[in-house]
Amino acid sequence: MKKLLRIIIGFLLISSIILPIIPVKANLKTAQDEEIHLRLGQGTFGLDWDPTIYHESPASTYRQACLENLVLTPPAWDGDLNKLIPMLATDWEIEYWVSEMNSLGFLNSGGIKSINFTLRENVTFHDGSLWNASAAKWNFDRVFIITGNLTGNGDTEFREDYWTNAQNVEPFFTPSWNLSWAIGNYGSYNGLQWTDDSMLNLYPNINKTTVLDDGGPDGGGIIKIDFNDWNPFGWQELFDYSPTTGGGFFLMISMDAYKDDYTDKPFYGYGSGSLIGTGPYKFDHHTETGPITGGLLRKNEDYWNRTYWEDQGWFEVTHIDTVLFADDETGVDARNIALETGGIDVCFDIPSWRIDYDSVIANPDLIYEESQYVAEAVTAIVLSCINETYWKEAWDLGIPDVPFTDGIPRLLRKAISYAFDYDSYIQNAENGRAKRAISFLHMNNTYTNESIPMPYKNLTIARAAMLEQYPTECAARSLDINSPDSAWQTIAVSNPIHRLNFYWDISADYQVLKNVLVTSLANIGCNIYDDSAHELSPHIWAHIVGGTFEYFTAQAWPLYWDVKLDDLTQPYVWYYFYNPGDWTFEVSFNLAFSYLDNVSLWLDAIYYSNKTLRPKFYNDIAITLQTYQYPWVWISQPIIGTVYSKEWEMDLDQLNGLGNFLFIRYVGKEKEFPFISGYFSEVVFSISTIAIISVIYVMMRKKKLTKKY
Repeated sequence: MKKLLRIIIGFLLISSIILPIIPVKANLKTAQDEEIHLRLGQGTFGLDWDPTIYHESPASTYRQACLENLVLTPPAWDGDLNKLIPMLATDWEIEYWVSEMNSLGFLNSGGIKSINFTLRENVTFHDGSLWNASAAKWNFDRVFIITGNLTGNGDTEFREDYWTNAQNVEPFFTPSWNLSWAIGNYGSYNGLQWTDDSMLNLYPNINKTTVLDDGGPDGGGIIKIDFNDWNPFGWQELFDYSPTTGGGFFLMISMDAYKDDYTDKPFYGYGSGSLIGTGPYKFDHHTETGPITGGLLRKNEDYWNRTYWEDQGWFEVTHIDTVLFADDETGVDARNIALETGGIDVCFDIPSWRIDYDSVIANPDLIYEESQYVAEAVTAIVLSCINETYWKEAWDLGIPDVPFTDGIPRLLRKAISYAFDYDSYIQNAENGRAKRAISFLHMNNTYTNESIPMPYKNLTIARAAMLEQYPTECAARSLDINSPDSAWQTIAVSNPIHRLNFYWDISADYQVLKNVLVTSLANIGCNIYDDSAHELSPHIWAHIVGGTFEYFTAQAWPLYWDVKLDDLTQPYVWYYFYNPGDWTFEVSFNLAFSYLDNVSLWLDAIYYSNKTLRPKFYNDIAITLQTYQYPWVWISQPIIGTVYSKEWEMDLDQLNGLGNFLFIRYVGKEKEFPFISGYFSEVVFSISTIAIISVIYVMMRKKKLTKKY
């Protein structure tokens, strides 16, 4: 009994010292098989999710996870159709329009006449209904019925994305491609027609979608899409769904779930509507009210590609929890705190929602992974060219219902472009985490030509333009090309040559931009109207598009604008620089009112040309905009990235990127045990072991002596 007692005492003594050391050798925390939650930091949503009326917003998170397209465009796609990634379609055959001369004297080439898609079998929607040719046709038909308002239940907000005025493209008709039948008639699709004057001369970009094979019990089948349009970019509306765009027009939703109520009308607001798709995650809920705001996506256990990705070691996240933060400085601060304290696992560092980069980099528990590309959102200042358009002429003639015009003279636009301190903005607003814009296109765009000059800070050029534009005003102020900086800056305060009607919003970056602009203008003897009426809340875009103030009188204002890396660029460039042709349009594009017929012609030529011919026309546009017209001050493209906890592993280079959350896995994180300050664990262990042996030896020795005497 005494021997057993000695053993127990010795074991307890040793355990009391050794056990605190054991956690250092514990295994890493691993993902649980049953539930793996990824907490994603997001901005507030509050916008429509339906593809037919879709607005870009954080809702892209849900759309990319829940809905899929026929194919994917890979990042930095070069326009090669053979490089498209099969998704809900496994194969496709393309028929091209015949290349022929148009009436303007150049060759129409590269237009797509039709595409036959072979659809994937053994795919189901989240509601269990089958993916097949009938479901695909319903999705395509629905878009044109709604955007054309062909039953009176639709919404025409984005009609120009899907319908074209035949009169505008008549000069490009060829013997084989001729849409004269649309001129003088109301737009129609699938036998449906809306006899409203707004639909006169319009044709749908897709003529019809035909089911060639409806598929069998496993779904699939074959559909044929016949285009009306010339459509070298017609596939854009079918394929434009990738991590580089965040968009997507024809995303497939369940016909069975929605056909009774939503064949001819869109979903408004946000919620479960339109998110029953085929994607890897199912929508559960979303709320922006109450003490807990955010949403939840659940893993689609029946996803058609589940086994493949799981075998690759991916697609293990079972729950995606979106945690909402206000879209203001308070929300940005709260999100940074959540990152630092483990309240969220991942968020995106994008131009409109910057993280605290220095704090993140200094945090040993966080990883910042920089994107291989700078942001598509170019930081710019729009400079109104409206005085050089028929708008100004109409105002001067007193034509009724024509708004007051207040543009910036071309040479002043040039002066501003060469006076702006680009480096100061990049350092102070972007903390050095941006690159100077080198083109009106994305710096990594297929058609960017760096040899074409882009304005830079050069006060000699800027002041020469001022002297040419305002010779009398400069002479009256004793200013010439040799006047020192101080002379121009003094005039800017006391008697400015021009006071710019500049609007900005309350966001931190735009406050810095305004300050840099004021300093830059001072070097050319100019200033701005710096008052509360020109500082807008919450965001300037809402005021411009929503008409909160008379946008025709905004001589200048800042914005982020998207331009792509690939052939998808043309529609985005067209949006901002094409001449709309009359004054009946809404202010939804060409915000600088740079209505140049030559630029419009080149944009058309890009659309009707193949990839070989396009570079010339892009170069012509760049030369005109960057060296003559100066409709924008192209400032910078922010460096962007993703921030996530070290408990997670992500492969952001995979073809789908982070958008659908396939390429994320939980790896846990080693927890360090705090040892005695100033000592290594090995030393503590050795000393403790010697002490234990010594104590046991003394106890045993004492017992022996007791027994002897």
